Amino acid sequence: MSGITVFLSNESGAVTVDWVVLTSAMMGIGIATYMTVSGGIEDLSGDVSTEMSSNAVLMQTNFESSRLTNGGFEQRASGWGGVDIEILAAGVYIPGAGASLVAELDGWNRGDVSTLTQSFTVDRPLSTVVSLEAALRTAIATPNDTEGFLMEVIDQDGTTLAEKSVIPNSRDFEDYRMPVRFSEAGEYTLRMTEVGRNDSLGAIVDNVVIK
Repeated sequence: MSGITVFLSNESGAVTVDWVVLTSAMMGIGIATYMTVSGGIEDLSGDVSTEMSSNAVLMQTNFESSRLTNGGFEQRASGWGGVDIEILAAGVYIPGAGASLVAELDGWNRGDVSTLTQSFTVDRPLSTVVSLEAALRTAIATPNDTEGFLMEVIDQDGTTLAEKSVIPNSRDFEDYRMPVRFSEAGEYTLRMTEVGRNDSLGAIVDNVVIK
């Protein structure tokens, strides 16, 4: 058998050759994939960085400014619209909660569905958060799975941009947050609507903020 024939029929090192070929192919595919998606990844990471820098509210727990007026209800219903608005000291609803004013989303009139609304403006596209504190008054038993309210952000056409159900189960005020994205400047409305039994006993809310 000639030397060439022996060489061609010898399988020693075949696995190594196959491994080199397969590894090279995988590297080539990886490089091609990176070249295809890298631009989009860089653009996306830049957008995320810009949004988080310009809207630090996404990383905060205490908001110092708000697009809303009188979000703490210290001027009672000033700045707010709605139906069957009830604003009293927190201690009226939860003994020992103090004299700070809060709103109840199930007001005086049993026949009305309580709402709180307020319009606000946005001067540019942005992502932000609606933040508020809510608690359950002591007249409602726990565990509670029905009494609360629906909060929504609505545009001028009546389209809901974001919504969140708030069903508190604590006598202590707890934080609730709802992310919302505004695609353009304009006027928008925050609306909170009672849910549950319409019996004048509902959830209470305070410190409503839209950064």
